[in-house]
Amino acid sequence: MSLRVKLLLTYLIFIIALVLLGGWSALRLREMGGVSRRIISNNYDSVVAAQEMKESLERQDSAALFALLGAREKALTQLREHRAGLWRIGAGRPRVLSNSRGHPARALPAGLHRPAQAARDPDAKVLLR
Repeated sequence: MSLRVKLLLTYLIFIIALVLLGGWSALRLREMGGVSRRIISNNYDSVVAAQEMKESLERQDSAALFALLGAREKALTQLREHRAGLWRIGAGRPRVLSNSRGHPARALPAGLHRPAQAARDPDAKVLLR
């Protein structure tokens, strides 16, 4: 076997390895792109949910101000509406938050959120005082 044939054979092996590694890299890059799209989508959902919850809490704060100013009926109506909206926002987006490994975040400790308990709350006793 001449030197020229040995060099061409070695060059051919190098080109084949380069093509195989390039194809493998392209597949991995595509997978990573899918993961990043999913993370961005989840983060967007989390941001939208947080904004909606913030707006609902601001409306409840406004209801408290209405109660302090003497407009109790308006305050109670607004409080009921936005309290129910807050629970609806939280219930409509289960497991939006996740940890760095993509697993759902741990649930809040018992007692921090109880929609059924809030529904039984007799029309915000705090506002009626």
